[in-house]
Amino acid sequence: GRGCPEAEESPPQPSSSAAMDVLTVGDGDLSFSLALQRAYPAALRVHPSTLVATREELVSTYPDSARVVDELERVWKCPVRYGVDATRLDDANSLTRGGRQKDKFAL
Repeated sequence: GRGCPEAEESPPQPSSSAAMDVLTVGDGDLSFSLALQRAYPAALRVHPSTLVATREELVSTYPDSARVVDELERVWKCPVRYGVDATRLDDANSLTRGGRQKDKFAL
């Protein structure tokens, strides 16, 4: 069959200035953050975060995260934020970047 015509059309994408800032927390190996950025490249600016203190600690716990972090940072320009405690998101350091508060949080 032909399928649903609406499914064949791609949704309109907002300009990068209209992109929402999304801080992800509780994402283990950060693969959800990567999938979210890949799925909505023009609509979102994902700010991946992890409770672990360093990249080395993250990769030690989740070996596949090295590839994920590389793509997030190099391809998508989404720097990973280490040491972010999701129970203390009131810390300005966890919530803002460039003085701007995040629009959404993804758990």
